[in-house]
Amino acid sequence: MRSRPYPLKARRLEQLDELAINIADFIFFAPGQLDAVELRDFCAKHKAVSCRTFAEDEDKDFKTPVKYEITDADEVERFARAQNDKYYVLVNEALPLKDSVIAGNIYFNSPEDFICEYFRGPGTPRDIDNRKLEHVDAAHFGSVDELRQLPEAISRFPYRPVIFEFSLYPYPVGKRHNRLIFWEWRKA
Repeated sequence: MRSRPYPLKARRLEQLDELAINIADFIFFAPGQLDAVELRDFCAKHKAVSCRTFAEDEDKDFKTPVKYEITDADEVERFARAQNDKYYVLVNEALPLKDSVIAGNIYFNSPEDFICEYFRGPGTPRDIDNRKLEHVDAAHFGSVDELRQLPEAISRFPYRPVIFEFSLYPYPVGKRHNRLIFWEWRKA
């Protein structure tokens, strides 16, 4: 185990997956370790992919380059190569941003102690700083019917407190074919 406050983003996604929490299919490459064959095989498996990047120290370098819904494998490889000198590159199956119903973050301590901030409409949790937000806490959560399954989906997660990034789609998505998908967890 590395001596870091919490695991790298790719490992955090694997932890969600191990707990049967719905995530997008993904692969990732450490800086300077891009494998073009593996990348192209992954692109061939999905209609479109999104390329996200992250730094070793996410506390210092949090919002790194990202490119969504790429359908051309050459474009994916160009973007990934350009970023992989400095960053880890995470490539995931793309979900149509235009179809997102709700996206946001939930600060979660327990099913009785959480605060959720979210916006309605297309986008990703990364867009939260630029949108009109709605907030709901555990005491008033019943009023947001679309997110009723959110606390239950993450209640088995072992770390506390934690922030989850999520999106809700009008149809099943991700590895577990659920309307609710999680993009990551991070320390609170």
